[in-house]
Amino acid sequence: GKLNLYYKELVPLVFFARHDTATDTKKAMDEVWNELGVSIGLCLPQLDPLLLESLESEHWAVKKQSARALSALAKTVSSQQLELYSEKFLDSLLKALKGRLW
Repeated sequence: GKLNLYYKELVPLVFFARHDTATDTKKAMDEVWNELGVSIGLCLPQLDPLLLESLESEHWAVKKQSARALSALAKTVSSQQLELYSEKFLDSLLKALKGRLW
């Protein structure tokens, strides 16, 4: 029902916020995440557009946060779960890094 809809919208945002560079935000969102007790793999369809949009941000901090969330996602979910999204994520990462010197 309605709670399920909110849940699917809330979980990706909390997951993304857990990778903020601000320690206070990260700590608060880690606590919320632990309370939710959810598997991020179930919310990949909702997380996908959030990460892709964030990787296209004009703000480097948002891109960095998105890349950190994407890295955590890759470590958390199975390769089978990521298979549908991996090409889009890779393309977006490469675009986000274009023109950067490392």
